[in-house]
Amino acid sequence: MKNTVRYLFAIIVATLTTTAVAQLTNTKIAFQSDRSGTYGIYVMDPDGANQTPIILDTSQNQHPSWSPDGSKLAFVSLRDGNYEIYVADADGSNQTNRTNHPTASDDFASWSPDGTKIAFQSNRAGLTQIYVMNADGTNVTLLPNSVGNDYAPVWSPGGTKIAFYSNRDGNDEIYVVDIVTESLTNLTNNGTRDRYPSWSPDGTRIAFERDYDVYVMDADGLNPSNLTSSAELDYSPRWSPDGTKIVMMSERPTPGQVYTMDANGANQTPLTSNFHRGPRILIQ
Repeated sequence: MKNTVRYLFAIIVATLTTTAVAQLTNTKIAFQSDRSGTYGIYVMDPDGANQTPIILDTSQNQHPSWSPDGSKLAFVSLRDGNYEIYVADADGSNQTNRTNHPTASDDFASWSPDGTKIAFQSNRAGLTQIYVMNADGTNVTLLPNSVGNDYAPVWSPGGTKIAFYSNRDGNDEIYVVDIVTESLTNLTNNGTRDRYPSWSPDGTRIAFERDYDVYVMDADGLNPSNLTSSAELDYSPRWSPDGTKIVMMSERPTPGQVYTMDANGANQTPLTSNFHRGPRILIQ
């Protein structure tokens, strides 16, 4: 175990397009930052240049997630007094509340590959569970086998599975639900915390955080490999559209930095120098 002081998942980063390597310069990374004094959504180029706020007001706006075609951005906002899932155009305009559940905390939106649905976590029934709704916010349904204490859903590239992490067995582990068969598979099973899965674009691998290092494993849970092995905290991995890069958060050299690295862990490079933190929830 690394440092005794832990901070829960700070931000989600996501890439904008599904372009090939030669077109990677057209990709944007969305991230949250409190550099202005309150959490807002920013975008930047893959090399960290042109960091620009697109959703910035007096409320808390966090956890951005691009739609598959890059035309929309889902995010969570506290502007209504509770966390709600909003969707905006890629430039931050036309922000619309998609969940509208005043007594719930709705968070961690993830688009289906065809852009028609959004998976998210919510405590609207008491325990935090995974729900799926149409992209316009209609037809909210509970994900099969989401029994509670389930977090951070992500769709598989094929659109037939959703990965998430859960502490239903007393420890954070990564699970996958097959939406068609409703079968549940536990991909990790060990004494450390496994959280925040992210599918590779071809669906063959899953990046995830294990005890604040970034790992990659096969989609069936086999062959986990540590990519970071840092003395500091590394977390929240996300793949580039072409599968050659992984973007993550890191506490090196200062807290809350956006890093990029090759898919094999090589060439770990900071993209930011400001403090890009999310809710600093202390984990004992």
